[in-house]
Amino acid sequence: MFFKSQLAIEFAYRFAAHSAGTWVFWVHASTQARVIEGFKTIADQVKLIGCNQPEVDVLQIVFDWLSNDRNGKWLLVLDSADDYDVFYGASGNVKDGRPLAIYLPQGQNGCIILTTRNKDLAFRLTSDY
Repeated sequence: MFFKSQLAIEFAYRFAAHSAGTWVFWVHASTQARVIEGFKTIADQVKLIGCNQPEVDVLQIVFDWLSNDRNGKWLLVLDSADDYDVFYGASGNVKDGRPLAIYLPQGQNGCIILTTRNKDLAFRLTSDY
């Protein structure tokens, strides 16, 4: 029996195997802190300058990188995104007061896979796609 995360892992491996040169990123999305840590890992992987400096808005610089077509194709897996508040509620507001969801890019060069048990969150996060 496969579970949602196992299916996402299998898809990510197959996607990477058939899409040479495509970035694959995995972000545990159970809490705001884990999402931010996942974005820091992405920043390190793609070698974003200054990403480890405390004054740098890592969410914004990763969003900008993912939104830039020149950086190539990518797949972002948001695993265990079950808590609506992480993305839209009080716990989802990062230091500037904006919801975490705005840092999930939309564009032709990337795809996001969401594993969740929260149907309302899934519809809200995908409503603009």
